[in-house]
Amino acid sequence: MASLVDSLPKRLLDQGGTIARLEPEICLRAGAMDWMHRDPFDRVLAATSLHFKIPLVSADSAFDGVVERIW
Repeated sequence: MASLVDSLPKRLLDQGGTIARLEPEICLRAGAMDWMHRDPFDRVLAATSLHFKIPLVSADSAFDGVVERIW
């Protein structure tokens, strides 16, 4: 995986992607969400999606009804 990990910054740049920053507002929103799902990483992903008003790309149906999910 090292060769793939090492190439991620260039791939991101080549594809016009950006990295979402972990803002304090996102962390607070993740902790305060009215969502029974307790996984902290999933909560941060959902809060990030909501904060930036972008869909979440995930195969996990746990996000349904919380954020717009693609996949």
